[in-house]
Amino acid sequence: MNKKNSIIEISKYIFKSANNLIDKKEEDDEEKDKKKEEKEKVKEEEKEEVKKEEEVKKEEEVKKEEEVKKEDDEEEDDEKKKLEKKLEDTLKAKIEIDKLDQIITNKTFYKVNYFHRSIVNGNLSNNVILDAAGYKYIKNNMNDAGGVSNEIYKIINSKEFHTNVKNYYTKLIKQQYTDFNENGENINFFYINSNKYYQNITLSAIGKYTYTYNSENKDIYIIHSIGPNFTVNKELINNTISSLLITYENDINKLIDNTDDNDIINIYFYIYKSVFDDFIKLRKINKDLKLRILPISAGVFLGSGYDYMDTTKTLKFIIHCIMVAINKLLHYKKYKDIIYYITMFLHKQEEYDIYINYKKKPIPDQKDIILNESDKNTDSKFYNVTAINESIIDNLTKNDVILDPAGYNYIINGMEGALGISEKIYNNVIDTGCFHENVKSTFKSILNKNKNFNDLYINTDISNVQLSAIGKYNSKIINEEIFIIHAIGPNIKNNINEFEFKFEDDSIIYDIKNVLYKTLFYIYKSIFDNFNTLYTQDNTLKLRILPISSGQFLINTSKSNIDSAEIKNKKYEKIFKIIIMVINDLLHYKIYDDIKDKITMYVYETDQFQIYKKIENDLLKIE
Repeated sequence: MNKKNSIIEISKYIFKSANNLIDKKEEDDEEKDKKKEEKEKVKEEEKEEVKKEEEVKKEEEVKKEEEVKKEDDEEEDDEKKKLEKKLEDTLKAKIEIDKLDQIITNKTFYKVNYFHRSIVNGNLSNNVILDAAGYKYIKNNMNDAGGVSNEIYKIINSKEFHTNVKNYYTKLIKQQYTDFNENGENINFFYINSNKYYQNITLSAIGKYTYTYNSENKDIYIIHSIGPNFTVNKELINNTISSLLITYENDINKLIDNTDDNDIINIYFYIYKSVFDDFIKLRKINKDLKLRILPISAGVFLGSGYDYMDTTKTLKFIIHCIMVAINKLLHYKKYKDIIYYITMFLHKQEEYDIYINYKKKPIPDQKDIILNESDKNTDSKFYNVTAINESIIDNLTKNDVILDPAGYNYIINGMEGALGISEKIYNNVIDTGCFHENVKSTFKSILNKNKNFNDLYINTDISNVQLSAIGKYNSKIINEEIFIIHAIGPNIKNNINEFEFKFEDDSIIYDIKNVLYKTLFYIYKSIFDNFNTLYTQDNTLKLRILPISSGQFLINTSKSNIDSAEIKNKKYEKIFKIIIMVINDLLHYKIYDDIKDKITMYVYETDQFQIYKKIENDLLKIE
């Protein structure tokens, strides 16, 4: 019994102890959980605190950035206001003209780019327009104005001239001439007077207006300039101009040679100088601005029925004077930075024909040369030209003729925006800002009825087509006149199948049966023909060529379609092989015997040059 009770007591003790241990564990667990919760709570609070601090810091940074931006904007606005105020300060009755800086001493005839269209045609965003104004309209309003001015005023929302323009001309004219007739009949005394007032005053005024485009009002600057009125005081104009005709004889070269003695040219020189000076001021406000100009006093103010020559010859004489005056202006360094941003708009067909058909130091006639198999060297020699790893404009001399792989859009619309090697040529070599007339007219006639040059190359017989054009320019690098041969290569990547350019295998046919081979054959033939023409006149000339259509027209670079390094190399291998074999094929013709050693291939990128040389060496081994 006692033993049994002892066991029971022991069991009770063990059970109680076990319960105590369990309770103790539970209490410990609860305590741990509580402490854990407290720690997590502290951490959360710390995180919240850090987050708040970061948000405060971020808000302070944003606020600081906004304050800085606000200050910058205010500074920019203040600067623009100051510049605009400076423009408005041209209200003075007599203003000293800006001084001309160092002159560029070369014989290049500088012409700005040109369009055969209305001066208000197309999108006018970031465009400044030149208005050949009349004083009676400036004094009153724009109603009833004629000619191109009428087209300009139609697009402006207001029919009143800017206060700056009104005040400037009113003060200027009334202070200078007490006998001035408000209808503008004596405006010619402003220009044709023994005192030559026009040489010492500003001959234009800037007006700021709004016009509506796509239902949105936009700002536009117009530079107003009143040119000489050739329809009044005819006896005075006759006496002034008739003496100039003795040396003119319908030849612009004689105007160029007698620029300083020609009063009409000098008048236009100071008119367009004032316009260009105003444009430079505006570009300080907005560097994206472009200037649209026109022939001043070549329309309503020109009239007809003169004693000294018929109306057609009068127009030609005036436009030639304008061209010579602008050429003289653009020889000053001050205006070299804006030449690419100025375009002459010639709305009338007769104006356009005169502008593009002037003759000054014409380039040699381009000849269509037919290749005959009977005139071909029958040897098995592989003809190649020296290839070097340099830019085509490096170490340029006056004896170098450069090949430009041009784009039709740039030839027609202007050089601005061109890429690749063409951009380097246009920015560093061509000093006129626009293409030679021969280049424009040649490529326009080439395209003819075809949609584009790919269509021409793929779908027509180009064997007798002159596929390149010669232009003569002044080189900025060496300040000498040089020839450039422009050629438009095929845009291979846009019609890769049509050109049969199977770059991923060896199935390309390397002869005239292949569309791409045929295209490049006749392009390089045209280049060699043109160089041959130049070389026959000057045997000191050398030709610098490059692999046509081996850049933007070959390689895909868009984000949605970009060629891998492997694909690029395969394309380079195939195009270089075609070009090397085309040149070999061409140089077998005896007609090119004299120029074989005068041609050098320029491959600028080192990796491409290595591929070119490897292909060339492999082909030479076959020989």
